[in-house]
Amino acid sequence: MNPLDEFLDRLYPPPHLFLTGTAIDNAIKERHLFIFGGQGEGKTATAIFLVEEAVRRYGLELVHAYRQVINASEDLSYILENVWLQKPIVIILIEDTTNIALRDEHLVPFFRIRDEMEKATCQREGLVLTIFSGHRFHDTPKSLRSDMDFMLFKSVPTDKWDRDFVKAIVGEEAITALEQSEKKRLAEPQRIGDTFIIHKHERLGLGVFPKPTATKDNFTPFYSPTIQQQITPTAKKKEDRQEFRIRLFW
Repeated sequence: MNPLDEFLDRLYPPPHLFLTGTAIDNAIKERHLFIFGGQGEGKTATAIFLVEEAVRRYGLELVHAYRQVINASEDLSYILENVWLQKPIVIILIEDTTNIALRDEHLVPFFRIRDEMEKATCQREGLVLTIFSGHRFHDTPKSLRSDMDFMLFKSVPTDKWDRDFVKAIVGEEAITALEQSEKKRLAEPQRIGDTFIIHKHERLGLGVFPKPTATKDNFTPFYSPTIQQQITPTAKKKEDRQEFRIRLFW
């Protein structure tokens, strides 16, 4: 099995394994994923592909996805207050975690996300996936560097600290493969899909992520005004609400 297929099967288990209709306690599955890559290296496209793959495997009627580019730590509590719908599979994409004043304590609820989902929706079964992305590790909270189930590497850092950190995770061969891929991307744009995949401490290898059908700007066929009405800013000041840059996928 190639690394991409292996990764997708581990990320998205068959629905009969977690949607049984028999749970009496919280049996929600949770996954946490970090996408690392330089600016313009396809982090958002990779996340969109993962949403599309969830819809392909589970069906649109079961999947809800939410995207936010964060500007401050307060945005994280906003997400947890507003993300939920009555769907058993939820994907939360939080982009651009670099240079944001986040501390590990801000992220604690995300590592208890299954409890947040049960509390907000009264569901006891389901799957919730949080996807974080960034282009530097040095300014990223330790929990996003250490407590992820999966890590996807789109490119090699130029900062020495980041490079040494990534090298320790993926190994020298992966660094070389990603560097070679980066050199060819201008002439071969499809190489932007090249991604080294880590599950826990296991190196699954270099996978090629397909280009998604949609982009972050043309999801309008899936945009629901009903969802827009259900998810409304809770910030007290109008100017605060305007700072939230939110886009709903589904």
